[in-house]
Amino acid sequence: MVLHPPFGRIMAAMGFRPHFAYSPPPPGFSEDDFEYVFAAANTPMLGIPLLPGQSMLDITLGPLETDAEYRVRSIEVIDPSIGQLAGLRLRDASGTLLVEQGDWVPSEVFSVSGQGIPLESELVCPGGSALTLDLTNLF
Repeated sequence: MVLHPPFGRIMAAMGFRPHFAYSPPPPGFSEDDFEYVFAAANTPMLGIPLLPGQSMLDITLGPLETDAEYRVRSIEVIDPSIGQLAGLRLRDASGTLLVEQGDWVPSEVFSVSGQGIPLESELVCPGGSALTLDLTNLF
């Protein structure tokens, strides 16, 4: 899973335009491009195969960098073809589930553009916080 911040330089390089405008940073602050990649190499729970119908809950994605807040503006699942990524649910840094309770989002939803799927509202994550992921094999 890749978390993309579609800021100015990325938008120009990739031709990406969000469906909505994000507010500019406060005076004295700047936005920097940053991308987090979570895979079995740095998040071992992502490498555990799931049997049909099996779920894995509360996989910690992070911690994020501690020197500044991070604003997640898009999400991409790089390889949704493997069975263990059939469905996912994401929680923000405060633990709020971003889908209706019990709903699983097919991982293909986050892999159609090759640039990440923009989020309707950016997720503001305090420095040092983490996101949480639930995975299920829907087969």
